[in-house]
Amino acid sequence: FAMDGDGENPVLRWWKQIPFTTRWIVVICVSLYVIGLFYPLDVVFWCIRPSLVVNSMQIWRLFSSPFLHGGILHVVMNMLALIKLGPPLERELFGSLQFLGLNVLLIVTCGLWHCFIDFMAGWIGFGGWNGCSLGYSGVLFALITIHSHLSPNPFSFFGTKVPAAFYPWLLLISIQIFMPTVSFAGHLSGIIAAYCYIFNLTSWMLPSPRLLQSIESSANFIVDFVVNRPGYILNPYLGLPSAPSGQAAPSVASNAFNTASSWFRRSSSSETPNTLPVTTVHTISSPSTGNATTSSNTPKSFPGKAYKLTDPPNPAASASVAQDSSDPIVQPVSVKIPKTNN
Repeated sequence: FAMDGDGENPVLRWWKQIPFTTRWIVVICVSLYVIGLFYPLDVVFWCIRPSLVVNSMQIWRLFSSPFLHGGILHVVMNMLALIKLGPPLERELFGSLQFLGLNVLLIVTCGLWHCFIDFMAGWIGFGGWNGCSLGYSGVLFALITIHSHLSPNPFSFFGTKVPAAFYPWLLLISIQIFMPTVSFAGHLSGIIAAYCYIFNLTSWMLPSPRLLQSIESSANFIVDFVVNRPGYILNPYLGLPSAPSGQAAPSVASNAFNTASSWFRRSSSSETPNTLPVTTVHTISSPSTGNATTSSNTPKSFPGKAYKLTDPPNPAASASVAQDSSDPIVQPVSVKIPKTNN
């Protein structure tokens, strides 16, 4: 490949711009596919087969099947879609560690919904209960659904503007029409898993903000090595890691209790209207290493309901940035933060 004006391969530069977690998911999926070319894997043993997951408790299939693919076109299309969908979420909302947690959550919930959908399909007379499915497309449909929920703009569907909320469903139907052999249950499970996350039915299983900070600021040399890798993104809403406090991070049970409490919380009549204030987040890149750090006003809530990815950034919010946005070191990202009731 030809070198650009800075003497760097443009493909290598493009690859370095992909955030840490997205990049490693791509590496794992592509590596497993290449290994399978030389040492064929028993995909029947690793694919998601709902009957064996349920009847024989072969739980590993929930985790192994997304990373295996059935052909070169399958893996290339899925990984290109992930490279398109993953970076905006990892950079602007989650950070690398939380985005990893989100992918693990979606892998598990997609697999469980896949089993349930195929069970119901078999119960009413359709096949699928003994089918064998592979690929990351279930998680990709979940990420598409999260994108559509967060985007304030309509999506383009074959050149036609459609409401963002309709886009995943139109894509699901069109893919099934043009490629009827793909797993309808696998794709549909991704959409359902995304809505379970969006409406806080499963988001309580993700690490709490305090736990994320304690992990990223721990003195463990492995954590320090990972956090300082090029492309690693600290959570945009937590700011720089701070020394862990003496107070222990909330447990999963505590997060679940807080989430359940929020479902039954009622807004009082004296509250202000339900507006969504805009907060500007500064993404700061180190000139020497290119590693990304963040600083922001930390909200009391976390990625999920009512967030919006704004592209381009909101001009009113960008005007509050002290440094000129043309400076490559500081890039304002406008994100709408939902009001919380405490």
